[in-house]
Amino acid sequence: MTPAPHYRNSGRMYRCSPQNSVFTRTSYPPITGYRYTFLRTTVDTESYPTLQRQLLGPATELLTRAPKQNTCAEEPGEGQQYPHSHIVSVSSLLPSTVCNRSRKVSSKGYLELVHMHGPCSELNQGRANIPSWSEILLKDQARIRSINSKRRYMNSEGNRFDQTKSTNLPFGYDSTITELYAKIDIGTPGQSNYVILDTGSDITWIQCKPCSRCFKQRGPIFDPSKSSTIRTIPCKSSECNQLSVDSRGCVSNKCFYDISYGDGSFSNGYFMEDRLTFPTDNRKSKFVMNNYLFGCGRNNSLVDQEGSIGLMGLGRSPTSFVYQAASKLKKYFSYCIPSDYSSTGYLTFGKPDDINSKYIKFTPIPTTPQPSQFYDIVITGISVAGKKLAIKSSVFTDVGAIVDSGTVITQLPPEAYAAMRSAFRKEMARYKFVGANENIDTCYDFSSYQTVVIPKISFFFEGGVELEVDVKGIMVANPDVKKVCLGFTAAGDGEVGILGNIMQRSVQVVFDVDGRRIGFGPVYSKDSLELAHKHGPCSELKHGKANTPSLSEILLRDQARIHSINSRRLYLNSSDGNRFDQTKSATTLPFGYDLSIGGGEFYAKVDIGTPGQSNYVILDTGSDITWIQCKPCLVQCFKQPSPIFDPSKSSSHSSNPCKSSRCNLLSVSNPPHPRGCESAKCTYNSAYMDGSFTHGHFVQDKLTFPSADRKSKVVVNDYMFGCGQNNRDVDPDGSIGLMGLSRSPISFVYQTASKFKKYFSYCLPSDFSSTGYITFGKPDDLNNKYIKFTRIPTTPKQSQFYNVVITGISIAGKKIPIKRSVFADGGAIIDSGTSITRLQPEAYATLKSAFRKEMLRYKLLALDPEHGNIENCYDFSMYEYETVVIPKISFIFKGRVKLEVNVKAKGDHAGEDAKLVCFAFVAAGDGDGAILGNLMQGLQVVHDVEGRRIGFGPGTCA
Repeated sequence: MTPAPHYRNSGRMYRCSPQNSVFTRTSYPPITGYRYTFLRTTVDTESYPTLQRQLLGPATELLTRAPKQNTCAEEPGEGQQYPHSHIVSVSSLLPSTVCNRSRKVSSKGYLELVHMHGPCSELNQGRANIPSWSEILLKDQARIRSINSKRRYMNSEGNRFDQTKSTNLPFGYDSTITELYAKIDIGTPGQSNYVILDTGSDITWIQCKPCSRCFKQRGPIFDPSKSSTIRTIPCKSSECNQLSVDSRGCVSNKCFYDISYGDGSFSNGYFMEDRLTFPTDNRKSKFVMNNYLFGCGRNNSLVDQEGSIGLMGLGRSPTSFVYQAASKLKKYFSYCIPSDYSSTGYLTFGKPDDINSKYIKFTPIPTTPQPSQFYDIVITGISVAGKKLAIKSSVFTDVGAIVDSGTVITQLPPEAYAAMRSAFRKEMARYKFVGANENIDTCYDFSSYQTVVIPKISFFFEGGVELEVDVKGIMVANPDVKKVCLGFTAAGDGEVGILGNIMQRSVQVVFDVDGRRIGFGPVYSKDSLELAHKHGPCSELKHGKANTPSLSEILLRDQARIHSINSRRLYLNSSDGNRFDQTKSATTLPFGYDLSIGGGEFYAKVDIGTPGQSNYVILDTGSDITWIQCKPCLVQCFKQPSPIFDPSKSSSHSSNPCKSSRCNLLSVSNPPHPRGCESAKCTYNSAYMDGSFTHGHFVQDKLTFPSADRKSKVVVNDYMFGCGQNNRDVDPDGSIGLMGLSRSPISFVYQTASKFKKYFSYCLPSDFSSTGYITFGKPDDLNNKYIKFTRIPTTPKQSQFYNVVITGISIAGKKIPIKRSVFADGGAIIDSGTSITRLQPEAYATLKSAFRKEMLRYKLLALDPEHGNIENCYDFSMYEYETVVIPKISFIFKGRVKLEVNVKAKGDHAGEDAKLVCFAFVAAGDGDGAILGNLMQGLQVVHDVEGRRIGFGPGTCA
């Protein structure tokens, strides 16, 4: 490629793109004493002594206008001064492919931390297979057929039916985003393990043999039987009680831990103690910590099925490494995060000798209303290019901020970020602006530059502490530098500010937990760990493979972490009653969103049996029976993420006789379940429209799950469910069981009527990276003014569904002309398992017409048979770095209850890119009635079965 031409004058050098250059050798001759580059021809002005200097004027005027057109931008030249900016080589913004290890420092204990995908990595970071949008829609269509088949049955004289089912694909969680890891030894003799270091987590956990489910990892899985110092923790011990902030249980009097993350991933197993060691700096001795508490994971699931690792928590919690090592290291540690993937940094434990060094500046950790495991900090101001931004202090104090090692992009309160972005863009006006990359919206094309000028950014904290962000902590770059972006973004409204690890690069961050302070300064250490970026060239986790995640992938995963942090903070700080409170006088069962399946399936984790055996079940308001897979699998069982339930290991398990009243409930259900009798034991049989089925014994056992405060268990004795011994799922990658929440005698809602009064509510998250919750029991704030109820209508036959009466629809604030009789045709139901909302054909046609009218500014795509009956799709790719305007849609129900559809639920049902974004409503089949799918997200949906009403209100899920 031909380099872009240059023009140098008065100490400034300009670079212009060749295709936009307007100078020619003949039209604008050079001036004596200056050197110009015009197009591809370099001309020395000393060879043209007769040319007149007055010709400089027009050329100068043209050049000064050019940057406004992004055709010619200034590049720093010799002798220029930028006191409040960094002059950097563009190539330095990219990581090297060569491993450059940091210098060692004086230390007692030393661990090397490496980025998983860097050149030093021994491990590899892969990507999970996510089904295409077409696959999601096909499965959704199968569900719709099944629902409507049952609906038709209820309006007929007893025709045969097929039971609905929600299929499920494996899910997981990548435990952290940045993936800075260390290598430690556990046991006697020591067995090597890789662990991610995370200030936002508490417990340390690794995978252990024997595995009921383990993901692929680099190196052997830890074998407790080969360690002479391993010890289990009794259930009622003080050590086990430290897990009160997490899920804990008891198996054969052994303490059991269960960690689940914001996106549905998990690790569970025994909470144990053993010897932890890592080498000193000189490699001649070991740092030893006896009786170290950690989770020995027997059942683990992560997104990264190509190889991941365990985790070491460094948070402010009794189970973290920081607190366990308090007697040795005084709850004091610091780290220096490397400047890019190709370098390493250090993690240092213990108080250094130069604690009073004038180079370490400390800011206090503020007191929070509830104990925090995070490292909170008070921001007082931000400066860009030496100028402090006009941001009110309340902007920062209203939501607070934390320092986090695992978040990449710094999240700021929206008002603070807007001020920073405006100032930064003003300073960067000389460069070509290329819009956004995922959730960061200030990106530039540096591909035609060798050096660039980046304004300095500083943060100010309580106590007068100033942190100048290193130049490599200000922007993040794609490999071709055609998109280099500001490494800051806006947090969600009301969400905490998070100082990500990019802005912490090349600075010593000191954590003095007992002193309740955080410091910033140059690197120095006593006991140290070497830090490296998981995806960088120094990573040992890469194992010679170059599958480094793209910037977009990192940002998407980073956003999942942000949601997880804010979810935990909301849980710890939730005490006010402004919104519908799911914890008051109710039992909350958190549930996750299956990333793989897309829209339709939400699941929870329950324990069945004595002792409890963990099972994952899809929660489905459109189904009645609960069923799981059981041993022995007489014919076939499909792959699932947890061990298959073994009835023989439960002391509370019992079968139901064929002629018992409990077995008869299968026939009472509407529509009824086919039932049979084998060896005088009641059997059930459920078949689904997509070819899946489950068959087995209809049994009863103890069902348990955590209470809202996580300190106790909700117990349902003699819970009836299907114990499937012959099961088929069309999903070859595996699925899970199902828990029915419908209005049927065998559903969970009716079986627990004495406890929860047939009352529950849920909030479905707005996207895959968030979680929601389902709440059982009537809350104290039943009359909360924010919850509006509509009546469940009476139907000719008792319906298992949650029917509602639609009276109207509005779009862009205008009620569209649809006769009420249109909605009466087939009625309407609310269903948690349907992705796309179906409307009666006439209602849909009117809504579609109004929606298209509001969307005329955008390109409507032709119908694609691959997308089924979805017909309103748009190409937003040209607006990738901008915003689009989507009209508001509201549903009006009987009783004048108005429900405004979340923006993510009506027009963002998109493919993998913005080239295909579709309207999430379609026409139902003739006479099928309306189904309001689970794309009614971000709302609290309340089901009061005894009161025959359904309510809507603001939700507290993302």
